[in-house]
Amino acid sequence: MIPRHAAARLRKALADRPVVFLHGARQTGKTSLLRAQLSQAVFVDLLDEEIFLRLQTRPTLLRELIPSINNSGK
Repeated sequence: MIPRHAAARLRKALADRPVVFLHGARQTGKTSLLRAQLSQAVFVDLLDEEIFLRLQTRPTLLRELIPSINNSGK
């Protein structure tokens, strides 16, 4: 993977907040960056039509997909 300046900014942003918004043009390495930096994270690809439709009809399914939601006490 090509070293990116965004990696340091991503780590800094995640140091003090649980959620960040990463945007950019298609095919520029956003997902690769996230997977490299957050290898233990759960990824939910809403561009996958099956996943999107399942979550659209049953939003609470997200709690099952992301264990940390259940452990947050909310």
